[in-house]
Amino acid sequence: MVTPSWLQSVPHKFGDKSSSTLKADKWRTMTMVYLPIALISLWGTGTIHRSSADAVYLRAVLDHTMDLVCAVSTACLRTMTPDRMDAYHRYLKSWTLGLKDLHPSCNHTINGHMAFHIYDFLQLFGPVRSWWCFPFERLIGHLQRITHNHMYGELEATMAMSFLKGAQLRQWISRPDCPAILKECKILFDKTFGNNVGGGNKPADSAYIPTPAMLRGFVKSCKVALRARCSVNQTMYSRSSTHVGNSLVMFYPKGDKSQGPIPGSIEHIIFESDGKVTFTVRQQLPTLPGFVDPYVEWPYFPGRVYSTSLSSRLEGVDPEWITSHYARWAFDKNHAVLLNLSRVRASSNNVVLTLNTRLVGLNFLIQSGS
Repeated sequence: MVTPSWLQSVPHKFGDKSSSTLKADKWRTMTMVYLPIALISLWGTGTIHRSSADAVYLRAVLDHTMDLVCAVSTACLRTMTPDRMDAYHRYLKSWTLGLKDLHPSCNHTINGHMAFHIYDFLQLFGPVRSWWCFPFERLIGHLQRITHNHMYGELEATMAMSFLKGAQLRQWISRPDCPAILKECKILFDKTFGNNVGGGNKPADSAYIPTPAMLRGFVKSCKVALRARCSVNQTMYSRSSTHVGNSLVMFYPKGDKSQGPIPGSIEHIIFESDGKVTFTVRQQLPTLPGFVDPYVEWPYFPGRVYSTSLSSRLEGVDPEWITSHYARWAFDKNHAVLLNLSRVRASSNNVVLTLNTRLVGLNFLIQSGS
């Protein structure tokens, strides 16, 4: 599968004893990307099995697995609506009810009961990203790596002061009114500690060349710089000849957000002299009429089948029109599964529960005396 560079990889020998234990983020990648795409291609509509009994059983297992996949996918979105909360509860209930029927040796655990309470928390606090504990786990790991002298009592104060000093330094050098000499230090810090996303976009003066004839319809400048990659809003994009995964983007055609985003591959990254950036993109073509897409049966799993071919026509795309990357797996020479990797997807309900639900949750905690 072709994926953007930021997507966590999973062990090649997943499931073998020799493979490493998956962390939570890798489990999420396996559950929301690789596993559903593989299972639908093996057991979904249009697949062939040894017997009708096998087909019925494997389809039931697929539907049951996709209940859990859709529940996780819905809960991990960065915006939440009443429809999405109800969908999470519905999928989780269906998965729980089918567990003993399909897997008699499995027993219900307390985790299953706790998962239903996530529905309540979604109502109170909004998207799980507002209140999950992964940032605190990363903080604990950071604190554990701080050098100390094992003098307990002083240890906690040393760790806290080291963390606060680092946080204050990062906050200061990120301010727009930070002195120029400290901004130079920030560039060195970012290169040293791997936080160089968004840095180094501006081309050197020597990089500008006369605008090639094929690109004159996309820019007004007589001179442009063509780059292999660039960062926009802390997301790295590349041309397809440099990194295919980072070139696969979902974008609004002609910037029209009343339409749904469509997939395409970046072919050129153009910098104009005034700093404006334009991408040239080739759309991923749809499948031929009559093709049955087995992925469309699960609306809360954003995988869809397209043609493996790209449009012959280039179109100009402003980086602000891009919503996300997508992953692509060509399962035959004519068809590929495209998985939208956006965590902020369009909703049919205009009421997005973010700030309001957090305020309701805060009010609930105050009233309960917590």
